[in-house]
Formats: sequence, C-alpha cells, structure tokens
Amino acid sequence: MAQAQIKLRWWIYGLIAFAIVIALSIPLQIVTEFGISDHQYAATAARVDEIQSAWQAGGVFELGLVSMLADLVFIGIYSIGAWIAGRSMAETGHTVIKALGIAAYVCAVIFCVTDYTETSLQVIQMARAAGTDWMADTASTARPIKMASFTISFFAILAGVMMQRRAGRSA
Repeated sequence: MAQAQIKLRWWIYGLIAFAIVIALSIPLQIVTEFGISDHQYAATAARVDEIQSAWQAGGVFELGLVSMLADLVFIGIYSIGAWIAGRSMAETGHTVIKALGIAAYVCAVIFCVTDYTETSLQVIQMARAAGTDWMADTASTARPIKMASFTISFFAILAGVMMQRRAGRSA
C-alpha cells in the first residue's frame, strides 16, 4: 500500500516568504543597532520609541514598516502551509509521522495566532510612530510562544518528510 504524500507546496512557499522578510529586515540592523527582533522583544513604549527613533534617524523607518507588513503575508502563507503539511502527515499510515503531523498543525494554529498578534501590534505602533506599553508588552509576551510553535512545526514537518523518505526507500 502506498503512503500518502506529504503536501509541502505552501509550507515551502512560506519558507521562501520568510527568507524575503529576513532579507528586507537586514538593513535595519546594518544602519542602526536595532533589528526587527529588537522591536519584537521591546516590552515597553519607551523601548519601542527608542528603536523607532533610531530607525527614523537612520532613514530606515519605512523599510521597518514594509518588513513588518511583509511579515503579515509570511505568517499567513507559512501557517496555511504548515497546517496543510501537518494534516497530510496526520493522514499517513505511519504512527510517528501522524504524531508529528498533529504537532505540526496544532503548532501552525498557535503560531498563526501569536505571530499575528505580535506583528499586528508592532504595525500599529509603527503606524502611530509611537509605542504603547500594553501593545509592546503583549507583543513581547507573544514572541516566545510564536518562536516555540514555529520551531516545533518546522522540525516536525522536516522530521516527517525525512521519515517518509526513509520508509519509502526501505519498502
């Protein structure tokens, strides 16, 4: 009996979108001492204002906003892709791949919610050109959950693909 193929197209598109977001954000840290991750970690309005002021002074404020808006696109593509890949893994006949698939699609949903929360609050603060304590705190609180769920979904899918390929070779 042939195993179901893991559906990876949208997950790969999500990884490509991630690479684009990273490339867009690199100049921020080159021109100033602050990158997107510094903005994500900023838990107070004062820290957000410091970062945004540095970007403004360095002439990269608009690029920071564009990078965050591109992040919103990435979040959707990656989340859908990880969910589809995870669901297709959960439908395979292999117990471990099924478990990895369930972990991937559950984490895809958690990633989607936490990263949209974090990035939306960042975009609002950028659009206002001013930090807000509760927005900064909420965004920085969502970050570790987002990072953990992204990491788990990524490696669960990667492990599932590797296991399926290994199983296919030995069959």
